[in-house]
Amino acid sequence: MSKMRKPGVANMQGVAQQQTNPIPVTQPTDAYIPPFLAAKIPELDAYQQLLETERKIDVYISRKKIDLYQSVSQWNSIKPEFQEKQYLRVFVSNIAENQPWQTEEGNTEPSWTLRIEGRLLNDQEVQDPQRPKFSSFLQGIAVDFKKPQDEETQAPAIVEWHADPSTPVEFDGLDVKRNGSENVECTIAIQLRGNTGEVIQFSPQLASIIGISRGNLHEAVYSLYKYILLNDLLTNDDSDVTTQTNASSNNTNGEKTIAKIDKYLATLFPEERRTMKLAEIPALVNHHISPLPPVKIDYTVRVDKSSTYGETVIDLEVPAKSEDIIGQQGMSLLGELNQLSTTLEPRLQALNQELNILQLQLNASANKYQFFKKVAENPAVMLQEYVQSTSRALKILSGDDGFNEDTVRRAKFYKENEAMLFENLGVLLSNGRM
Repeated sequence: MSKMRKPGVANMQGVAQQQTNPIPVTQPTDAYIPPFLAAKIPELDAYQQLLETERKIDVYISRKKIDLYQSVSQWNSIKPEFQEKQYLRVFVSNIAENQPWQTEEGNTEPSWTLRIEGRLLNDQEVQDPQRPKFSSFLQGIAVDFKKPQDEETQAPAIVEWHADPSTPVEFDGLDVKRNGSENVECTIAIQLRGNTGEVIQFSPQLASIIGISRGNLHEAVYSLYKYILLNDLLTNDDSDVTTQTNASSNNTNGEKTIAKIDKYLATLFPEERRTMKLAEIPALVNHHISPLPPVKIDYTVRVDKSSTYGETVIDLEVPAKSEDIIGQQGMSLLGELNQLSTTLEPRLQALNQELNILQLQLNASANKYQFFKKVAENPAVMLQEYVQSTSRALKILSGDDGFNEDTVRRAKFYKENEAMLFENLGVLLSNGRM
């Protein structure tokens, strides 16, 4: 017994299997405006000028954005050179108490107090709450007493203080109190804040060549390169270069990249050499730099005087803590530019979509114009060509192209029928078959 089928389902399945309606697909070439329309539509010339102006504006904005990024980066690397210098005055003194020569009674234990204090040399009042404290300029202080301390008190021979960012402490002076009635020699080491990164110390060999004993890495590399140029040490002879090279490194476009080593440059190398590559300068400088050492003060704690205040005074150069106005302005401009680009992006995308739709409509109208113009000029020939083109399109869509399989395997076929094959591909693309 045969099963009954629902006619509606059967018809729907049949329709689905026989569906051959083309799927409209938008191709990039559909937005192309044919050149012949420029003579027909005067506004297209202004539109092309507008597109060219848009490209120039995009290039200009991109270049200015890159220039602004480079300017901010370069300023951040060289701004320590333009910072104003200021001086921190450090006072080292001590007071003596209950010394034998100060009291007639011997029942009080003699003692002394070492004080290290400092203040920035400026016109700011001492009571000003905005005045920077002595500790704000320090990374650490260490006092090394040469003479062992009293064994009964077990006082350490070295006293240290280090800045802790998690628990900042502000003070204008540091006191160290000890018992004793004899003079004590000590060494005070003061490590200034910021002297371990931006400013570095050069070795005596490098300092004798570039003429400066401290600075940043950029100054050292540039000064050494300048020394090579001024002394005419550049050459193309790389026969004595001892470093390993490869074929790609020899592509210098005729520029001199080898430097001869004179008697002064020879002091920078541990081995004997006659030439060096300019690319070796950064690595060479890295072997001759070190963090700035702490400021060391040799001091003697005197107990034969009530106070030694004012006898030991040292001025230390520290960078001014001024606002980076140029860097802030550059970052502000970059932020405004990025914000403006983000704000205008949705609007620009909507305008581009609307423009693409208008281009598609214009292109479709141009195709219709060409078709009806040919029909009006020569209807018989045009209709004959149209019938032939339609017949070829039907063969292509149905898969019955009528070509011999052995013929289409040869390259000569594609060279001789390039125009026809281009038209066939256009038919497949426009009907969603590819």
